Amino acid sequence: MSSDLIHFYSDSSSHRGHQFVVVGGIAIRPDHVERINGLLQSLKDDAGINREFKWNEYKGGRKRQAYEAAVDLFFQLLHENKLHFHCVICDFTAFDHKKDGLGSPEKSVNKLYYQLMLHRVCAFYGQQMRIIMTPDHGNDSSEIVNFRGAICAAAYRKYKTRPNCLRAIQPQPSASNNILQMLDVIIGAIAAHRENRKLGPNKVHLRDYILPSSPIKDFSIDTTNEARRLTVWNFK
Repeated sequence: MSSDLIHFYSDSSSHRGHQFVVVGGIAIRPDHVERINGLLQSLKDDAGINREFKWNEYKGGRKRQAYEAAVDLFFQLLHENKLHFHCVICDFTAFDHKKDGLGSPEKSVNKLYYQLMLHRVCAFYGQQMRIIMTPDHGNDSSEIVNFRGAICAAAYRKYKTRPNCLRAIQPQPSASNNILQMLDVIIGAIAAHRENRKLGPNKVHLRDYILPSSPIKDFSIDTTNEARRLTVWNFK
């Protein structure tokens, strides 16, 4: 990726009622955004999908081909180096949500966003690029906007990034962003796989369609320090 600007579309999965939460995102140059959103919209239109691509709402049927095509597109773009994927995985049963006072799973997700932005996104891209973060709008991303200055300062000290490398954090509803919807499907499958969750047959099919395409087969193992296109970090 050679652009001076990079977008990081981010989302979380399974922070309520499940053992493992996944906070992840797609790093992508702005000149690819419109085309990818358009390709995903065409898949939805062709399948008569009037709602979002969503892991939790997937029920197979006539939507199966469109979901599989969205997964194929994700891994094709990853292979072509047109997007990167980074995620942090956390066992929420071992997470102290009230460590710093009154807390909640949503507040803890915001803290994981902080870690992901600092130690992956800013560390990898902040020396050369300006970064715009676009998390899916919701309570689990409502506080990250207040951390922007702290992330920039920490990244500058620890990773020698450009000053103010994280230029903006702009939450956006996933309903208006197909890239966020594609991301939701990917991280939903990773979360279900990580905790070996019992699933219905349609979800099993989608999970088993996604994971064999991934360069990473075991998400309980962190990727190496040299990894850049796809990274996995099991937070403890």
